[in-house]
Amino acid sequence: MPEPGPATGCAICGLVVDGPGLRDSETGRDLHPVCLAQRVPQDAIVALIAALALVLGPPIVVWAG
Repeated sequence: MPEPGPATGCAICGLVVDGPGLRDSETGRDLHPVCLAQRVPQDAIVALIAALALVLGPPIVVWAG
């Protein structure tokens, strides 16, 4: 586990993460666990819409002619 560094801002809300937090592996920035939990439903909806577009897009283009 990495050493705790200076307090940094949350990658989602921007407030200081001074307690336990999560680290984003892509950016290396810290996240509040609550911010991440609040964002999961929004990310799931976007992923569902993207999957529907991927599956339904080609048949719609073929049907439209």
